[in-house]
Amino acid sequence: MKQILTYLFIFICLITQPACIEQNNSKRKVAEGETTVATLVEENKAKRPKLDELTGQNTTQQQHKTIQKIKTIDELLAKLTAQELTIIMGSMNGCHFCKKAEPIFKKYAQDNPDIDFYTTNGLKTNMAREVNKLDSTIKIRGYPAFLFIKDGKINDHLLGVNIEQLDKKIKALK
Repeated sequence: MKQILTYLFIFICLITQPACIEQNNSKRKVAEGETTVATLVEENKAKRPKLDELTGQNTTQQQHKTIQKIKTIDELLAKLTAQELTIIMGSMNGCHFCKKAEPIFKKYAQDNPDIDFYTTNGLKTNMAREVNKLDSTIKIRGYPAFLFIKDGKINDHLLGVNIEQLDKKIKALK
């Protein structure tokens, strides 16, 4: 029975970071019947450095950047002239490429907390028409369409899901 407990303990240690426990001391405790495996696991958790201390952050209250939705033309116009660094992804319902772009856009939002990220249904907010009113050189002929806004002006745009180009344009926006 003691041998089974020892093997069970070793298995649990492998799962819960074995480097944090002195294995010889722990094996002795189990062999002598001083403590149970559950107690040793709790000791292991207490010995591990807390993630908050290592990173200097409060992981329990980490902020995750969320992408906000633009639902009206007025909201779209306000964001198109925003002074903050802003990226708007225009899409349309049922668009395969727009669905493919969503997780990529979410990842960029999480990786760039200094930029505001928005999505909008391009057809409902008349995105193409409103953008053309502000800058006649930009023609949105399809979706997904990405607009890069800086200092109240549309700095750049991108049509389609081209990760390389999207990455370059986000870096250039900063």
